[in-house]
Amino acid sequence: MKISKQLGSVLILILISSSITLLLLKPVASLANLQRDQRLTTMTYNLYQGTNLQDVLRSTTTTQLANAVATDFSHVITNNFPERALAIASEVAATRPDLIGLQEVSLWRTSPISTKCPASAATTIDYLHILLSALTSKGLHYSIVVAPNNFDFHSPGLFSCGLMNVGLTDRNAVLVRTSDLTRGDMYISNIQSKNYVNNFSIVFFGTTFTFLRGWASVDLNIHGDNFRFISTHMDAVSQNIRTLQAGELIAGPMNTNLPIIFSGDLNAVDSDPSFTRFISAGFEDSWVHVNPGNPGFTCCQFIQNGAIVDIINNPTSFLQQRVDHVLTRGDVHPDSAILVGADPSSRTASGLWPSSHAGLVVSIEISIRAIQQLIQLKHSMHLSPGTDQLLDSQLNVVLQFLQHNLKGGACSHLNVLTELVQTFLQSDLLTQSQASQLIQGVQSVARTSSC
Repeated sequence: MKISKQLGSVLILILISSSITLLLLKPVASLANLQRDQRLTTMTYNLYQGTNLQDVLRSTTTTQLANAVATDFSHVITNNFPERALAIASEVAATRPDLIGLQEVSLWRTSPISTKCPASAATTIDYLHILLSALTSKGLHYSIVVAPNNFDFHSPGLFSCGLMNVGLTDRNAVLVRTSDLTRGDMYISNIQSKNYVNNFSIVFFGTTFTFLRGWASVDLNIHGDNFRFISTHMDAVSQNIRTLQAGELIAGPMNTNLPIIFSGDLNAVDSDPSFTRFISAGFEDSWVHVNPGNPGFTCCQFIQNGAIVDIINNPTSFLQQRVDHVLTRGDVHPDSAILVGADPSSRTASGLWPSSHAGLVVSIEISIRAIQQLIQLKHSMHLSPGTDQLLDSQLNVVLQFLQHNLKGGACSHLNVLTELVQTFLQSDLLTQSQASQLIQGVQSVARTSSC
């Protein structure tokens, strides 16, 4: 087909503009290297420490306490985290998250006090080590970014052999898929963690015990896109304290111009004051955005018919609240959100649920992924060599601006790309359907780039 004079002039201007841009920008990954999916997938999972310490907290005498410590610890053993960890690892294998935020990453320890208890009675149940081993057994490799401690509880318990000290350290943790780091797909910086100033406390046997909670955050660079990932476990008892903790987050790690992915067990439904503070601070509820009208319950298998029951081997699910969330703010947009560990089919062979909570997996749409989809769409059209080459040229310019984190330049060249598609349509080099699909793809990139 003969190219019109007007089209020829437009193409010359586009080629000159593209050439100048390519000379000014340092070369980065080519279009051919972008065939792999670049979405960022996050998971939040409360692992369940194995007991709610109800027997311990109801104790009023030292004898009751010693018996209660042994009873609650027996529930931890029955809830068999090594077995549950394999089920959680299966959920990770099915969803392949890049980042995992974990809560109740317990460290249990027993040590004999009575001489009648053998040294072999000393045990350590490290949920973090057990989960990493379970992931490895599934051929998955994750690295610990940060694993800060929260509260620490210890007390003698009266076991069959005599007295043993039982200790529980509560932790959060953030894991990253190791291959994301080794391939250079992701760079991590500015790792932070902190316990909340405001926490729930009780006076227990004359001593004030504080259920210390906290948060962890990490800054990420993924092919030029910068984000902050924050994971937390907020107070489980007091709404007023949760609201104060929300204020600490907003004034602390959320006080940034970076786009934020915020996840965790917030112990709050979407109507609670602590949750609405995050919405007022500009956050979007990813579950509601992707699954409007779906309740998405994540908690809690141990609340059964209004009572707390430690052992989570119930055959039917008792999930009845949505308290585990992934919220986003800024140039990050959820495009899928699913629950894991919420269906009876996810239970272990002995009938245990993976956790008392369901896990939440959210995939985040980022500009690199959107441009990749547009590239793949264009390739699938099998356009004429000249048309294909000119569109590739503009796509490469947009890509390089995005990978250099120059959103203004990317937006400008997205406008040029739209004009180019419209010109090709008018010159019958594209069909109406092809042009419409390409323009929708350009709009997707523009949206994820906040153009």
